[in-house]
Amino acid sequence: MGRKTRTEISLRVADDDAKLEAALSMSAMTDYSDVSAIVDDEYTADDIPTLELNNWILNGTKALVSTPAALKWGVWSSTLSDENGDFTANPVLTATTSGSYSTAGFTVTFGGDTWPKQTVTTWYSGSTVLGTQTDDVTGFTHFISREVSGYNKIVIEFVGTDVPYRRVKIVQIDYGEIFVWSGESIISASVLEEVNLTGSELTINTLDLSIHDENSDFNMLNPSGTYEYLQQRQQLRVTEYINGAAVNMGRYYLTTWKNSSIATADFEAQDMVGVFDGITYTTSQMWAGATVAAIIADIMSAAGFTKYSIESSIASETLTGYIPVVTVREALHQVCFAARCSVISKRDGTLLITRLPSSEDANAISKSQKMGSQTITQNDLVNSVAVTAYTFAAASSTSQLYSAELEAGTYTITFSTPAKGLTISGGTITQSGINYAVVTVTTAGTVTVTGYQYSSSATTYTVEADGLTDAKRSQATVDSIYLISPANGADVAQFVYDDYQSRIVQKFEIAVEDEGIGDNVEVETMLDLSKTGVIVSMDIDLTGGFTATLEVRG
Repeated sequence: MGRKTRTEISLRVADDDAKLEAALSMSAMTDYSDVSAIVDDEYTADDIPTLELNNWILNGTKALVSTPAALKWGVWSSTLSDENGDFTANPVLTATTSGSYSTAGFTVTFGGDTWPKQTVTTWYSGSTVLGTQTDDVTGFTHFISREVSGYNKIVIEFVGTDVPYRRVKIVQIDYGEIFVWSGESIISASVLEEVNLTGSELTINTLDLSIHDENSDFNMLNPSGTYEYLQQRQQLRVTEYINGAAVNMGRYYLTTWKNSSIATADFEAQDMVGVFDGITYTTSQMWAGATVAAIIADIMSAAGFTKYSIESSIASETLTGYIPVVTVREALHQVCFAARCSVISKRDGTLLITRLPSSEDANAISKSQKMGSQTITQNDLVNSVAVTAYTFAAASSTSQLYSAELEAGTYTITFSTPAKGLTISGGTITQSGINYAVVTVTTAGTVTVTGYQYSSSATTYTVEADGLTDAKRSQATVDSIYLISPANGADVAQFVYDDYQSRIVQKFEIAVEDEGIGDNVEVETMLDLSKTGVIVSMDIDLTGGFTATLEVRG
């Protein structure tokens, strides 16, 4: 019997800035409620028994929890509805922001086995009421449709529960609407997942999606459509169902959208690494034996991203040097290259920093799993690798780092060469690092910044095949990674050289099961032989039977 597959993709046409910035509170809230869970969209408390009437089915599907603090509870009302599903005092959720926002509505997602009967929503700008409306609730995902501009507070009253003797359980909120497409509403959908084994490039996973848009909600010429509320970085969640079982296929962030017809909308999206490419990192220190974990934490702080993990053996390694002013993506690439590790963008939206190939056993891929023909190619020969390592020292005297005529205001000045001990004339330094200074100017005039510049000396580490002549040498060079020092230069050179010796690339199509990028696989191939390698690319057709074209290098 063949397998049945179905794709489901949700788009949050919502303002994530408002969501992250909002201060949330609710009247009559349980002590174990966790407001952060409904901000992070994490909720894990649905399959536990409660003392609500007829809500503890003794069939083994709900189990007692030994560590309740480990759960993401969302926000639960402390009071239960009565026999009629009514509250003596309805729970009220308040979301307040410091800035003003505009959306086409507000979405609340409920947990448990029921939802409120109604919501009464009021939008405010300060103390001014911008609008109030009452809506019947008909499901776990409740969209409160109303176009409101310039609000900074939303108050939602939850009227009763559809099932008596229940709490209101809020598991997610969104400043906007959630659209869900599945089945025939999706024309085509594919994701490209990649990983670079040495960290010489931080790859970006991508999603391409085309949908039937019968109501022209996403047609840019429709004045009453949702198009005007689309913003870059809005999240798309991808789920594939195989014989009814859900498989998480990742979280992507909208980059571009267009219309190829009146009733068709096309979207392109990228993973979090792609988002990092649009964020600047300035706060590097001149590190001396800092752990990889500490450096990556500083980089991730610039992006406001915490959902990552580092293998313990890598996290404790130390690096010396600095990172210039670059994007967060490039900063992460530089530390990972120096630490000889890779970044895998996981399908749950997290990032894993690991060293590849891993020590995991190889999974077998037989000829019978493959679809169509297989191609085998060989990458270009590299038989020599030269890596430049750097040592830094601060100058004994100051030099001018910046000078310009500036009007009154606040400026961020970045330096092409790192420096310490900054001083200023014509303004005040309010914040600074080796790469930058934030300067406040009160009176227009000449602003000059001086400091002790760092200079560098370079050492080259070379690893190559024995007996090479100049005529036969095919060399790859690595430079301008300033976290490579004499302490790790030889290790990086050997690591990169070893990686270049894995030249065989197998390309073939399979029906996807549990394969993922970074996996070790043993592929049954031509001549009744098997070849072991690492999955470095998966081009997955979500709507074409959940098949993928794999590239395996080894």
